[in-house]
Amino acid sequence: MTRSASHFVRPSWLVCLYLAAASALAAQEAAHAPPWNVRGLGPLPRMGVTSLDVSDDGKEIVVGTIAAFGDPNVIVLDDAGKIARQYRVGQRWIDRVAFLPGSRDVIAICTMPGGRAGDRVEAFLLKGDKVIPDKLKEEGPWFFHYGDHSNHPTMQLARARNATALLAGNQLVIHRAGKKPSTLRVPVSDPDASVSLAVDDGGWAVVGVTSRDREGASNLYLFDPNQKKPVWSRAVNKEVETAPALEKGRYGTPTLPDGKRAELPQRDEKVWAPLAVAVHSAGPQKLIAVADYQGWQRWVRSSATMRDDNQGLRFMPTKPTITVYDETGKVVRRFPANTFKAAFWCDMRFAPDGKTLHLWTRLWRSRGLAGQAFLPTDERADTLYSLAIQSGKVESEHAPLYLAVSREGDIVASFWNGRLLGGDLATLDIGGPALACFAPDGAMFFAASSKGVVARFRFGGKAAWQTDLNKVVPKSPKPWVERARATPI
Repeated sequence: MTRSASHFVRPSWLVCLYLAAASALAAQEAAHAPPWNVRGLGPLPRMGVTSLDVSDDGKEIVVGTIAAFGDPNVIVLDDAGKIARQYRVGQRWIDRVAFLPGSRDVIAICTMPGGRAGDRVEAFLLKGDKVIPDKLKEEGPWFFHYGDHSNHPTMQLARARNATALLAGNQLVIHRAGKKPSTLRVPVSDPDASVSLAVDDGGWAVVGVTSRDREGASNLYLFDPNQKKPVWSRAVNKEVETAPALEKGRYGTPTLPDGKRAELPQRDEKVWAPLAVAVHSAGPQKLIAVADYQGWQRWVRSSATMRDDNQGLRFMPTKPTITVYDETGKVVRRFPANTFKAAFWCDMRFAPDGKTLHLWTRLWRSRGLAGQAFLPTDERADTLYSLAIQSGKVESEHAPLYLAVSREGDIVASFWNGRLLGGDLATLDIGGPALACFAPDGAMFFAASSKGVVARFRFGGKAAWQTDLNKVVPKSPKPWVERARATPI
């Protein structure tokens, strides 16, 4: 199939992308994210989408949603936009979904599987019409805090063509097409936590963990799915921007063993972690990108045992330090924190040729805050960076919400005002902020909005179909009224 470069954005794609926008002002407006604490936006969309994936053959699309208890919250659509399957996974709040490679089976991560505030995050296998709790159970910390208002599960799900990886504490499972899953052990233990994951087409995985100031500590690992131990590990990188100190916690004035009432002693211990990782492979050669940050581990003295209790991990917004390694662990390029204009938790992705690394502000599944299924982790989600690996040159532009990149280098950018940009897509609007991804052959791409609309687009921006999940997914009878009967008075 022959395709014109004008249909989508190609490198130098930054120039093409923003020429497609009507003006710099329009691009700035498109990059504006809603404040997390805005009110008065009305009811939430019933099927707001939190996550999106496409099967390896491009014939099915799966989305996770914010659907309420009792309604299906994971929906599989066929290539005509019709519902193929629907699932009730846990109680609510789907964080991520991914197809298993070469399969129609899906893994879904649910952050409230039992409907309780203290639920541990769980993974579920969706096979046929069954929802099967995954045998993988997370050990150690299962969430951490970022900034003043968001928390994030440590369980991670990563996807590449021919590979899907699931990370839960010290366990890493890598699924590959036509092969048995590989279960590997990550060298991390409580109170440290695994926090980031990336996988390539061959199943090689990069894992980032937190680490305190310990001699010989490592917090980055490269795994070959055919080997039990990491291929290599990297020592903690402390050459990062110093995180702001945390505010003092209020833990009351309990009665201590000596009979006195007093505040409990508290302390904050420095930790370091790669909060974002990415991997690019070209045969045996690989590039691994890492965004390092400094955070805090809070400890509070127990009034009962007089021992320090772990009160959790927290990272405050700082500028990242970006390091790119080769497959042997050798540093290829480093971009210090002063490369960036403002503090932000980045998401990142290599260009298909591996020559450029793109960074933008990460999304988090916000459980309906600001009327959204997802929000940026930082208020200043306004800059997109392109880092040239060989030259070290840095370009920056107004930021999209999300980037979809095909294997051929075609790019579609989704913005907060609902617009999808890239070549002929300058006027395309899906009605709300959207996630996007390409079909495996690059001939089509899909978008799924926080309002619950899923669409498939051909070249030139023409919709092949558009499905509003709020309309096509029937409301389920609620358990407390399903068998209710009228009683004569």
